[in-house]
Order: sequence, then C-alpha cells, then structure tokens
Amino acid sequence: MKTSMNESDTALNVHSHNEKSVLTYRHIHSVFGSNGMFTWRRRTKLAVKGSLNYSDISYIHQMPELLYLDVGSVVLPNNYFPDNAISSHEKLEAVILPVSLDSIGASAFRWCERLQAVRLPKKLKSIGAYAFAGCINLYDIELPNSLLHLEKYAFSGCKSLYTLKIPSKLQRISDYTFSKCISLTEIKIPGNIREIGYKSFSGCSGLREISIPSTVKT
Repeated sequence: MKTSMNESDTALNVHSHNEKSVLTYRHIHSVFGSNGMFTWRRRTKLAVKGSLNYSDISYIHQMPELLYLDVGSVVLPNNYFPDNAISSHEKLEAVILPVSLDSIGASAFRWCERLQAVRLPKKLKSIGAYAFAGCINLYDIELPNSLLHLEKYAFSGCKSLYTLKIPSKLQRISDYTFSKCISLTEIKIPGNIREIGYKSFSGCSGLREISIPSTVKT
C-alpha cells in the first residue's frame, strides 16, 4: 500500500513555542493521561509544529508503530536533522521534513526499509553520508536545486529509486552515492557536475543510459 504524503488530517498535533523539549514523559502524560506513554507509542501518524530539540526527535524515534511523520513546520537547532535520527525504524513509510532545514545528518534514515516517500525542503544544502542508505522501498524523493553537498553512500541500496534529477548547484557526486540502485534506468549528469566519485553508480544493474558532460574532470 502506498502512503500518501497528504495524510495529515488525522495526525496528532503537538505544539511548542520554546526551545525546551516538549515530547517528554511529563508532556505525553498530560496529553494522553495515565496510559500516555502506551498510547503515544501506538500512534501511526504524527504532525508536529514549533521548535523541537534533538531529545524530541529521539522520542519520535521511539514510536514503533509510526507510519507517517510530518515535521514540515518544525524548527530544529541549527536547522539540522541529526545523525541517526530515525535510522532502522521498522514501519515508517512517509516523511515531510522541516521547510527550514539546511542539512540532513549522517545515517538519519539509514535502513528504514519501509520508507517510500520523503519530502525534502527547497532550501536544503546538504545530505549526509548514508542518510538514506538501505531504504529499499524509497521511490518518491526529489533533490532540490539548492543542494550543495551529497555525501558518500547517501542513497546506496535504494533499490526502488527509479528516477532522479541531479540538482543544478551540486558540483560533486560522492563515492558510492547511488550504488546498488538497481531500478535506475537512465541518468543525465548536468553541466554543473565537476567530479563523479569512486563507484558512484556501481551495482546499478538496470542502468541503460548515462550522459556525462565534458565538465566532469574526474
């Protein structure tokens, strides 16, 4: 079953207006009552608005039944989605990331094997190493033209990724970035790319055509 990126109508909304952690045991208890933590952990959809910190992201990671996460209206410290934030989550299928986000940390969604769709912000500048590596069902993601850094193994092993557009400001495709993306059939490297790293597209067994411009030196 494909998960719609617009399924926020029944999601829980938790509001924060300060820099303190809001997704604490005390807060969850006040929202859901004496069985708050049990109820919280059973949520399948969550929409969060306001300022959150990394402890809040950790609480979200501890929601094993979560399918849909909308943090599009969230502000995080330094506009950074932390390393290993949601890694190895077993059920998450769709994510909307903060519109204010500048960077996604290393292994942020690594091994989220059911993840299908991710909405990236239009101002995103950096995607860390292994950020989406091993997301074998990821097929719906669009790299914004604002992207300046795409680190090694960022999308390695994304077996369902069948199409991608290289951003217009990116100058380097790092080592193993799209390795083992077996569903990719065609890639057009734009003229802004100056370097293609070691085995960036290795193991892309479905790849039939790749266009490399003269601007690429290594």
